[in-house]
Amino acid sequence: MRICRYLFSLVVVVVVFRGSGPPVAEASTSEKEILLEFKGNVTSDPGGALASWVAAGDPCRDFAGVFCNDAGYVVKILVHGADLAGAIPASLSGLGSLQIISLFGNRFSGGVPPEFAAIQTLHKLNVSRNALSGGVPGFLGGLPGLRLLDLSYNDFSGEIPAALFSQCVKTRFVSLSHNALSGPIPADIANCSRLVGIDLSFNNLTGELIPQICEPPDINYISVRDNSLSGTVTDKISMCQSLELFDLGSNSFSGTVPFDLLSLQNLSYFNMSSNKFQGEIPEVSVCSEKLGFFDVSSNELSGGIPPSIANCGALRFLDLGLNNLSGSIPLEIGSLKSLSVLRLGNNAGIGGSIPAEFGGIELLQILDIQNLQLFGGIPITLSQCRFLLELDASGNRLDGGIPDTLYNMTYLKHLDLHRNQLNGLIPPTLGQLSKLEYLDLSENLLAGMIPDSLGGLTLLTFFNVSYNNLSGAIPSATTIQQFGPSAFLNNSLLCGPPLTTACSSGNVSRRTRVLTVPAIIAIVAAAIILIGVCIVTVMNIRAYGKKVVEEEILVSESTPPASTTSNVIIGKLVLFSKSLPSRYEDWEAGTKALLDKDCMVGGGSVGTVYKATFEGGVSIAVKKLETLGRIRNQEEFEQEIGRLGSLGHPNLVAFHGYYWSSTMQLILSEFVPNGNLYDHLHVSRRLYSGSSSSSGRGELLWSRRFNIAIGTARALAYLHHDCRPQVLHLNVKSTNILLDEGYEAKLSDYGLGKLLPILGSYALTKFHTAVGYVAPELASQSLRYSDKCDVYSFGVVLLEIVTGRKPVESPGAAKVVVLQDYVRGVLEDGTASDCFDRNMRGFLETELIQPWQVLFPARAVKVRSSRLIVHRLESFFRKARPSFPALAAEPWLWEEVSIGAFGSVIRVVLHTDDIIKLWVAVSNFAGCEVSSGVIRSPSAASFRLTHHREICNRRRTMAAASATTEEVKLLGLWVSPYVTRAGIALNLKKVGYEFVQVEVLGQKSEILVKSNPVYKKIPVLIHQGKPICESAIIVEYIDEIWTSEAPILPSHPLDRAVARFWATYIDDKLLALVRALIFGATEGKSKAEAADGGAEAFQLLEEAFAKCSHGKEYFGGDTIGFLDIALGCWLGWIKATEEMSNFKFLDEKKVPLLVGWAERFLRNEAVKEVMPEVDECVQHAKNILASAR
Repeated sequence: MRICRYLFSLVVVVVVFRGSGPPVAEASTSEKEILLEFKGNVTSDPGGALASWVAAGDPCRDFAGVFCNDAGYVVKILVHGADLAGAIPASLSGLGSLQIISLFGNRFSGGVPPEFAAIQTLHKLNVSRNALSGGVPGFLGGLPGLRLLDLSYNDFSGEIPAALFSQCVKTRFVSLSHNALSGPIPADIANCSRLVGIDLSFNNLTGELIPQICEPPDINYISVRDNSLSGTVTDKISMCQSLELFDLGSNSFSGTVPFDLLSLQNLSYFNMSSNKFQGEIPEVSVCSEKLGFFDVSSNELSGGIPPSIANCGALRFLDLGLNNLSGSIPLEIGSLKSLSVLRLGNNAGIGGSIPAEFGGIELLQILDIQNLQLFGGIPITLSQCRFLLELDASGNRLDGGIPDTLYNMTYLKHLDLHRNQLNGLIPPTLGQLSKLEYLDLSENLLAGMIPDSLGGLTLLTFFNVSYNNLSGAIPSATTIQQFGPSAFLNNSLLCGPPLTTACSSGNVSRRTRVLTVPAIIAIVAAAIILIGVCIVTVMNIRAYGKKVVEEEILVSESTPPASTTSNVIIGKLVLFSKSLPSRYEDWEAGTKALLDKDCMVGGGSVGTVYKATFEGGVSIAVKKLETLGRIRNQEEFEQEIGRLGSLGHPNLVAFHGYYWSSTMQLILSEFVPNGNLYDHLHVSRRLYSGSSSSSGRGELLWSRRFNIAIGTARALAYLHHDCRPQVLHLNVKSTNILLDEGYEAKLSDYGLGKLLPILGSYALTKFHTAVGYVAPELASQSLRYSDKCDVYSFGVVLLEIVTGRKPVESPGAAKVVVLQDYVRGVLEDGTASDCFDRNMRGFLETELIQPWQVLFPARAVKVRSSRLIVHRLESFFRKARPSFPALAAEPWLWEEVSIGAFGSVIRVVLHTDDIIKLWVAVSNFAGCEVSSGVIRSPSAASFRLTHHREICNRRRTMAAASATTEEVKLLGLWVSPYVTRAGIALNLKKVGYEFVQVEVLGQKSEILVKSNPVYKKIPVLIHQGKPICESAIIVEYIDEIWTSEAPILPSHPLDRAVARFWATYIDDKLLALVRALIFGATEGKSKAEAADGGAEAFQLLEEAFAKCSHGKEYFGGDTIGFLDIALGCWLGWIKATEEMSNFKFLDEKKVPLLVGWAERFLRNEAVKEVMPEVDECVQHAKNILASAR
């Protein structure tokens, strides 16, 4: 673990702003005197935390860490982590409105003043991590409103007074951990009827675990770890039905482990280690889906390990070591895919072999199977655990060789295989384990020479190959020589330093003459491959000469019977789906559909589609491609269709296979029975327009249309963002959106553009001539095509869905009407209601229209990502509409709506907030800006990014925790990672706030200078009229003030220190990287050197994630924490740096853990709302570079 702090100052931009918080009343003179007396009692203030506490100042406005209510009375004192020394003065009891005292992380001594019993308003007291001593202040139990009491990490001694729990009816959490307390646990805890957590760990408590501890019905956190408690665990512990954490570790409990608690719904942490428990581990028929930590090590358990332990599928830490367990290791443990730590060692009765299934635990970091009775070889599959940090299989009876594939474990630091019966050579590939620090291969039967490659293990701190049958000269590398003779003892044929036995010339030359086992294997394998190639070649020649049909799904294709030169051509059929028939006769019958026009179900620029039905009723769609020289060769065809066959999404038409021959190419895909969207909108409407039925069957109600739109958006988002490499459609139109039985959208013809060469320009190929759907940049041929082309086409489809009109219509012989021009004309004529499909039902036109300007004044939005559109569409309607039937009944009224093309301006006036949000998304999806109630679409030659987001200049309305009724403002610039950092923290805590966007780039506004007079930099958080500066400090402040949501900082002080260390490291390295690669501030280094430094930093962060996450999803564990925010706020700029510098840092091959973490982090709702997009960061950087010229 390393240590971390979280500080940052961005040079990219500063912020400007005007405005101020509401006035706050001044504190009374007497309260000021009390606070100054507090300061006078402080004997050491090394950081100047109380420097602002001066007689001339106003406590409510000027005293750092002091907060007042509207009446001007002090309600909070938050002075923590300042290393203050002295005594806590009794005079604080004179603050009659005081609610919170937080002084943790200082060096206060003495005790808690008895006068504190008079602070009847106090509901939170945190004096942890000080040097307080004496007895536990039992008088605090008389405070009727006390909710949180934290006296941990001090020097309190004596027994826990019963009085502490005398009137604790409102107390929620009590922590007395890490003191020197003794005696029993008071039964009076039962008085705390609302208690949710108690931490008595790391003391000297004696006696039993009292049954009353479970009487508070909501208690979910019980830790009595590292005491001297004994006896059996009471049966009444089962009353704790809300338990999440139960830690009895390192005591002297006996009897049986309360394994029945594993079935509790919310249990996530279960620690019974280092006790005297006996009995067997029972079958685990039901296990909490949240259980991540399970430790019963260092007890006296017996019997076998039940295979049903695999029912605890969320386990990340499993420790059964140091018991008396027997039997074999269940193979089922290999199904625990989330396991990070697996310790089974020191159970002398466990035998059998190492399960090969362990290789499937991809996230495994520690595997401890030492001192068992395992035999057999080390399974090669274990090499698949590429994130393994520690492998200890010592003290067994393992035989065979050491797999030479262990080099795949690139993070391995500890490898201990000593005291086994391993034989063969030491694999030279072990030298590729560049992070290895501990290597013990002693007490085996290894032979041959010590590979020179081990000399490259520069991080080794322990190395031992003694007591083997090794021979030859010891490598001369210092990294090997430094361990002295003891590392090489009892290898009679070894010679050379550091041993005293000199090497003869024969010994030395053998190193170059001996052919190693891997080399022999490679030679033999090469010979076998060569023979195989020859055999296949001969078979192919015979097959071609005799023109026979072979069963390996080769299909015969004949020329038409009328031909006088009918020949048989051999074609290759490849199936991706096991549900399709594999017999040649079935396919011979099915392909007759290609000769039957009645089986034709569609056609287009790519080819003609037929429906083929097989015996048993299985139907597929067969697309017969038009060749005409577009498909270059069979290899390219198979490669592209094979790649598309691996894709899977519910809104994509699935590829089932393909067929290739010299005369015909077919694509086999899922048959979608309900036709395409185009037909339902433009062809089939006459079937329903005269119907009076209200069933809506076959009719495209608004609810269905929205469902089709969002399904198509999801498909595009998958192709653009989840596929590697990215898949472009390039032909998005309503005829390629198919509908299944439930009217769910299925996007077809995706990814086929690569099969068709582009002849000079985009528009020259028939494939690309979807009139009305083509993006402006493609029509003008001025820009390269990208996923934005699909985004534009999808915007046209959305217009088509809502209006019911075709993108291009020809009402007369010499007249052509483009949908966007039509809508513009209708709006100009004042007949906007004609824009919307009169056949679309599910909305009313009788409600009052609410103007756009009233709902969202003066804001601008730019959305150019299909993934973000999906998120916005889903989030708008997930929050506001539980189901589509309810949605269909809502009053929807559209007066003027359009997506302007090539610079048109159209006003939008809608009925509800949700509809407005939908059309913000719709307009942006088509590449439009939305500003001041106007939708503007850019021309092809002038794409620009907007820097104001939907959140700007408006009051956020999400539910806030605790103090959200107080005014909260965040001053900043949207693209700044520091501002993003603060925004994420506020979102995680569900704090309502107003974001104040910078007005003039590069100028410092009056409010900024006033709020942050020292640095004059963003971000600044204004809470109750008081400014808090520096992003790291802001995040910690938010975490301390708003406590109803999950904490951001780790609870353990060491973990907090580690997080702060890495956060500081992140800010130092990433700021330097951005400055160097984007702005050229390389400080004497080349950009390549700067990039190398960045790559090294990301490699270290990869290791930090492996350690800090403990195998969970985030640095902070199951939820986003301090370090996640510290690194995550940089993701937009990291990707912008990659785009502008052509250096890659988030590389899945090099930092796979970070890549996976980044994807999860960006999917979080709290992050999505404030994270700037990459193109916004790029454009902002370009603006700065331009202004610098």
